[in-house]
Parts: sequence; C-alpha cells; structure tokens
Amino acid sequence: MKKTEHKGDDSWIKTDTDELAKLLQRLDSSDFSDGDKNLIRSLVATVLTLRNLLDRRTGRLMTILRKIFGLKSEKRAKSGRRPGDDDKKGGSGVGGDKRRGGNGRNGKDDYPGANKVAIKHDSLSVGDPCPACQEATLTVATPSTAYRWTGQTPLTLTLYELERLLCQNCKTTFTANVPGEALDTSKLDPSTPLLAGQVKERSFDASAAAQIASLRFEMGVPHYRLAEIQAQQGVPLAASTQYRVMDEALRQPATAVFKDLTKKAGAAGELYLNDDTKARVMSLEQEAKKAREAAQNSLKETTAPPDDAKKTNLSDHKSRTPPIPKVQTSAIVTRFGEQTICLYFTGHKNAGANLADILAHRAKGAPIPKQMCDALAGNKPGAFVTLLGNCLDHARRKYNDVQVSFPDEVAYVLDALGKVYHYDQIAKSKRLNDEDRLIFHQTNSEPVLMELKVWVESGLAEKRIEPNSTLGGAVKYMTKHWTELTAFLRVSGMPLSSAEVERLIKRCIRHRKNSLHYKTERGAELGDMLMSLAQTCRYAKQSTHAYFTALAKFAEKVVLDPGAWLPWNYKSAIPSMPS
Repeated sequence: MKKTEHKGDDSWIKTDTDELAKLLQRLDSSDFSDGDKNLIRSLVATVLTLRNLLDRRTGRLMTILRKIFGLKSEKRAKSGRRPGDDDKKGGSGVGGDKRRGGNGRNGKDDYPGANKVAIKHDSLSVGDPCPACQEATLTVATPSTAYRWTGQTPLTLTLYELERLLCQNCKTTFTANVPGEALDTSKLDPSTPLLAGQVKERSFDASAAAQIASLRFEMGVPHYRLAEIQAQQGVPLAASTQYRVMDEALRQPATAVFKDLTKKAGAAGELYLNDDTKARVMSLEQEAKKAREAAQNSLKETTAPPDDAKKTNLSDHKSRTPPIPKVQTSAIVTRFGEQTICLYFTGHKNAGANLADILAHRAKGAPIPKQMCDALAGNKPGAFVTLLGNCLDHARRKYNDVQVSFPDEVAYVLDALGKVYHYDQIAKSKRLNDEDRLIFHQTNSEPVLMELKVWVESGLAEKRIEPNSTLGGAVKYMTKHWTELTAFLRVSGMPLSSAEVERLIKRCIRHRKNSLHYKTERGAELGDMLMSLAQTCRYAKQSTHAYFTALAKFAEKVVLDPGAWLPWNYKSAIPSMPS
C-alpha cells in the first residue's frame, strides 16, 4: 500500500489559546457523542502540551547553543524609526558623527617596537648643490620610509662560543669572558643566594620571562604550544622550563603589585563589576572528591539502614551526600578616578565573596560604591552595602532566546530596549559626564521603560502572557529585578550592563580552553595575578611585555615599593626607560 505523504503544517503552533478555550465551550453544547467530545478534548490538550514543550525547548536550545558555540551577535533588523533618526541627516546624534575612512595601514609612528635604521643617501648630503636645478643647496626633509618584515621565534637564543686556551704543560684552561649582555639579570657568583626576580639559570633575560607570561596569560598561548613553536624553529624550550623561568622571575614582584592593587580597589573603588565562570584546578578537584567520598562513607556508617529497608533509603542517602564544591574564576573590574583595575580570583569562592574580600579594605564612612552584575545571588558581597544595578543585557537575552515562539511580543520588548541602548550610545558619543548622562536617560529612556513596564505587568495580569511559558519566564525575570535593571535611571555613573566584565571573563575562558586546567592552587594563583596585571595594563594603555620585563628586571625595588610600580605609573620609577 502506497504511503500518503503529509506536508508539514505549522499553523497549529500559532493557534491562540483563547480560540482553543472557545472551541471547548462550543464543544459542550454540540451534537457530538461523548466519545467524540473526549477525543477532541484530548487532541486540544495534546496541542497545548506540545506547544508548551516546544516553547520551553526553543528557549533551552538557544541557551545550550550559546554555551556551546557562542552566538555571534544578538542584533536584529531595525523595525520602524528609532529615536534620533532625524539626527542622521547631520544633527548632533550618533549618525551625525561621520567617521573618516582610512586605508587600513599604520604609519611609522604606530610601530614603537620596530628596529629603526637610519640610511644616509649614498651620493648626496646636506649642503650639496641640487643636481636637478643647480641653483640651491640641499637641506634636511622628512625621511621616506620602507618596511621590511621578518619572522622569528617568540623567544630567540644567542649562543656565545667562548674561546678556551689550554696549557700543554700544566693543563690549565683559560676561557674568554662572557659579554656583558649575556649576564643581564645578574653578575653574581653562582654561590650567591638567589634574590627576588632572578632566575636560577642565568642565561634567561628578564624579557624572556615577560614574553612567556605575556603569551600565556594575555594571548592565551599555553606552554606546550609555545614549546612546539620553538622546536619547529630550531630553538626548543621545554614547557616545564618555561613555567619555572616565569615563576621564579615574576611571582614575587607580581604578588606585591597584585596585593597593592587589591587594597587600592577596595579602598578607593567607585564602581565594581563582577562575575564568574567555571574553572579547573586539579588539586582542588581531587581534594573535593576525597572529602565527598569521606562524607559518603561517614554517612553510611552513622545511618546504615537495615537489610529490609535498604531499597527505600538509598535515595535518602544519596540526597544527603554533600555536593562537590565548585571551582570558579571570578573577574572583578574596579574604577576609581581615571584608573581601572582588573582582578581575577580562582578557587571555591564566588564573585560576591571575592568582592567582599576586596571591600574589606574599605574605610568606615567611605561613600557607598556602585555595583553592576547579573541577578545571581552569588554576586552580592554579603554584608557590604552597594548601590546595586543588574545587567540589562541578561534581561534582553531572555527575550531574544524565545523570539522564535513569540515573535510579536519579543519584537515589542526588543524595540523598546533598543531605544534605551540607542540613547546610551548617543550619550557616549556626546561624551556626557555622569550627571548629564543621568539626566539624559531620565528624559529619554525613562518614558520608554515605563511604557514597557506597564505592558509586561498588564500582560501578566490580563493573562495575555502565560506565566509558565518561556515568555512568561522572561517577563517575570524583568519584573522581579526591575529596580536593579533600571538603576541607571537613578544612580549617576551606573552602566546599563556588565558587558565590560563579561569581556574579561572571556579572557580566562580562552585560557581555560587552551590550557585546559591548572595543576595546583599555586599555579592558579600565579595565573590570576599575571592575568590581572595584563588586563590592567590594557586599560592603562601600556605594553604588557614591557611591564612584565620591568617587574622581572627590577624585582627587588618592586617588592620594597609596589605602589610605585603599578601599570599606569611604573615608567616614572625607571628614569632611564624610554617612554
């Protein structure tokens, strides 16, 4: 028998629940038999169940896909006009600021690290008569520039072959002196005790340790990958040697600076952005696993059920087994004045507990700081009081995940939030200070958000939005955290979202993906410190490599006075260092 092909029809997905309710009312007064009525009721219940499952699956699927692959963008096509569109024809809005297009090339001043070689003219010099007109002499003009790129390994090696002379009579050998540049880090006798920042193998320059640290904790290049690159270029350097050189050269100065930054962040911070992500530290995982196994064994011994009750009590035993503590990396961004500090902490503490440790350095009576984070309870700093704001991006994302199932409702919400983001972009383009930005948002964004609030609340009250649907979940999240989501309308300097700290989180996620895990807490501690210093250098617009080189080279001075060696002021501590 030939199978009849059934073309898919998704109209049932868009069926209104009110229409189905009216159908059931008409069904009661219809002439159908009781069996037919029950069948139709079953079909309607099936449709509603499938719709509910589809809605939930769509939202969860979007969340899973974002976690696995990462969505490139959550931008959507513009629908209708946005506030400020009139400015695009040459007003003071964002559209009126036209950027000048460039050729995409860098000028010679954009290469401060390049080796610059001055080339004299091969046949002419200043003061010679002009060969073209013979009427004037030549003067100095702006030099022309030629570019020549060459490739090399990340770490280069110089081999000094020291001549050795042997006496044929007494067999005494005489070896040439090592050049001064080969001694670089120390001219001490090998028996002299090691000082802070000096490597045991005197053949490593401070810049070598800085390069290794910068590649791993700023660029995400793990030691084993750098070892492969070095070996392919004929200059092998084992991963274990890389770590040892970096650890012995930078741990002490980095620890001193990191502690000083932490104190400054707590004492003077005006705004804190914090979040965390999962991390792997093998030693912590093993300790947690052993502790859980011990707790399980202890629980079995103290509450061992009789033989006839074992089956009923197994689930109870399992539910009382303590969970394995999470290991996570917290990222915290702190602003005070014109400076920004970035801090990472890896361990069992969440972002809120780590922020509380930072705020413990705050003096009594200091102004209450601002805090921006997502709505998780673990981001709150315990007993410390902050002016709390929640990330608007997270609220928007919950709607974005369910727009396939609720296109019209989601479009309304996203359009409203889009206007708010647009106004914030205008404020940034005009470079408004915190107070003027607050007034600007109160004038333009507040009416939009108040209208949105009325819409979502009335939608729940009038049953236009099903509370147990995925759209209802997004709406309930917004209404529950409305005060914190709109804190930028009341608190001067409060950002709209925690996107800044999310970008920092991506740095440690990249490191986790490339390096997989830390072996010990000691290794995680070093990674946190160097990653913190690297990201703080980015905000200070300083070279991470140059900064790490200075820390390794002048480690003793750094340990004695770390406040003079922060990423934004360390150059003044080295008068001879070129700016």
